[in-house]
Amino acid sequence: LVAWEKILGIDFGSQYIKYGFADLDTSEYILEDLDNKYGVPASFAIKTPKNSDAPLTNETLDGISIKYGKKAIKYLRKHPHNGAEFILNSVVRNDPEFRTSTVVNQSTLLTLYWGQLLTHLREQPSSIVVSFPSLFTPLMRQTVLNSLRFFNTRVKSVTDDLQALSALYADSYLNRYIS
Repeated sequence: LVAWEKILGIDFGSQYIKYGFADLDTSEYILEDLDNKYGVPASFAIKTPKNSDAPLTNETLDGISIKYGKKAIKYLRKHPHNGAEFILNSVVRNDPEFRTSTVVNQSTLLTLYWGQLLTHLREQPSSIVVSFPSLFTPLMRQTVLNSLRFFNTRVKSVTDDLQALSALYADSYLNRYIS
């Protein structure tokens, strides 16, 4: 029996990602530092000291800074090869048409994105519940889950958006049918 559990819910969209916490006391809240009601833009950028778009190496890691969300979108307008504006759309597409970053590959960008998120949380989750859009292929889902597992975070449940909406509907209207 778990005496305390803090669950991080991640709801993926093609352009935004929403986050929220819940615990066993049934208290829940959306992360306060989100920059808008739609969630965090699924954008990620790496600013290099000379704004170079050359691939990162161990020798060139000094002085980089990482941007995500709205700050990344703003930076990527001037430096489109230093990240991805919609990282989830291109995570498993490695052909030139979808490849946006020349600094690192898409899987590494996604792993760095989670690293940024998890280090900026007020509380670390004991587990994660993930909701994917129905349009995500099995390969896209597995790539996202692999990047989350890199941080030894327990993924408790994986659903798609239709399952999540059904659960929300049932929870919202359950009391109506209880006599």
